[in-house]
Amino acid sequence: MPRITAPLTDAKLRNLKPKDRPYEVSDGGRPGLKVEVQPSGAKIWRFRYVLNGRREKLTIGEMSLAAARKRYDEARELVAQGISPAVEKQREKARNADQEATVDGFFRNRFVPDHLARLRSHARVVRLFELHILPKIGRFPLDRIAVEDLERILDGIKAEGHEASAVLVRAWLSSFFELAVDRRRITTNPVKQIKRKRVGQPAARDRVMTGPELRLYLTALRTPLPSVSEKHRLALELILLTACRRGETVLAQWADVDLNAGVWTIPPENQKAGIEHRVFLSDRARKVLERLKAIGNESPWILPADRNIADHLNPEGLNAARGRLVRNTPELKAIPAFTTHDGRRAFSTWAHEMLEHPDVVESCLGHTIKGVRGIYARPQFEAARRRLMQSWADYLHSLTVDNVVQIKSNTAA
Repeated sequence: MPRITAPLTDAKLRNLKPKDRPYEVSDGGRPGLKVEVQPSGAKIWRFRYVLNGRREKLTIGEMSLAAARKRYDEARELVAQGISPAVEKQREKARNADQEATVDGFFRNRFVPDHLARLRSHARVVRLFELHILPKIGRFPLDRIAVEDLERILDGIKAEGHEASAVLVRAWLSSFFELAVDRRRITTNPVKQIKRKRVGQPAARDRVMTGPELRLYLTALRTPLPSVSEKHRLALELILLTACRRGETVLAQWADVDLNAGVWTIPPENQKAGIEHRVFLSDRARKVLERLKAIGNESPWILPADRNIADHLNPEGLNAARGRLVRNTPELKAIPAFTTHDGRRAFSTWAHEMLEHPDVVESCLGHTIKGVRGIYARPQFEAARRRLMQSWADYLHSLTVDNVVQIKSNTAA
């Protein structure tokens, strides 16, 4: 008796994890419809069918389950009429060739599917383009982009104090225009005329927040402020409590969290080092997560977007919230500028000062431990990591209890 494959669900699709090699999963009840999970984490829908005795394949693309099924139904209708959906796609592609003539068109129709889809960081790069590049030059023809256009973008980012971001944007612009050269859309890459030294070097940060600064920051996070929502304040506190990165936190889903066991598992595709990272939750971190779940409107994301709970919060939104918190809290404005990552660095410094085993600290931070030690470090140090994260939360709590401070807030945004 043939094996019956169950239909996919949104939850099953979300939980398909990348492996070393691409693999396919069928959507039961829809012959030929499969989703290919790539090592980068990208999930590409494909439809395999037979027409006039020949096997053919239609690449539907990366999209939601509902959208893929709709495209599948349309393609099956064409096959029933004796029309090849793969050939029709190529004809449509030829008709829409001019859609790749602009920066925005080439980005969405060529750069994303051909270059970004296979990368682990593809979602972050798309956000980078949508934030810094497409609003400025997206409508311009590819062959009309001047070096001065790109310099204005990079200078604007640097003027906001984000030199490291400007260096990153230059690097991705270079990759973008290099692909345009390969596709014979343009003859030269304009970014090559902008030397990296002219943009700047990403400075290594060594800022470590002190105990008094952490006290002010944590007290502000726990003080209601009209210009900073409860969700954003809880998110920033969760980052501080777990010593996780901002990007890892906004990509977290409830399927990754076991509150009863006190563990949040960050999948490899969301983790900077590309490894699975288990975060052991302190009592306070669990309470923060429980509150986020209560106000999350049943979103699959721990931090749903403000306007669409089916999507996650933009990491830049957390930066903006922290900025509003500082601007409207005089006590925070009085201390040196800090980032969310400086709190992570504060945890590392504190843990080492407590004479904690270096491998335990590195494991808590999600860093790769090389050599034979790395093979055994994660399971061996589980109890120590749990204890360390609880001690860190207790230390932060002691700052606010033993050093009570009255926070004054400015209500103006």
